[in-house]
Amino acid sequence: MPIWAIAYCALIALSCVFALTLYKTRPSYYVPGQILSSICSVLIFVFYYEAFWTKPQSASIILAMIGFTLYWELWENRFLFPKVLRPGEVASEPESPFAGKPYKVSPKAYVCFWALVSVIALPMFFIMAQLMLSYR
Repeated sequence: MPIWAIAYCALIALSCVFALTLYKTRPSYYVPGQILSSICSVLIFVFYYEAFWTKPQSASIILAMIGFTLYWELWENRFLFPKVLRPGEVASEPESPFAGKPYKVSPKAYVCFWALVSVIALPMFFIMAQLMLSYR
């Protein structure tokens, strides 16, 4: 496994710890779900590089892992994503983005946020696609 992939897996683990410690209110299923999502993400790298285990014989296992990871990161962590302030709207009191409500940012900050998230997610999407293509 290359050094960048190991660093990326460490980044996944740190983001798990970050999400677990910063949410003020969360349902009881959040902690095991976040941990499982992070494990699935790291296992995608492990299976692609066959670092510790070989990839499963069935692509459906990988599809289930990818599906769960995408569901969890996009839906269950939706309060981590900002919303755009409407023209003329005044930002409310500065709230923590982890209070359980979406926070609002300027349109420029919104575009910068999604550009940064996209750049960070590109290696993960590349490995997911390469792993799925390896089942042909």
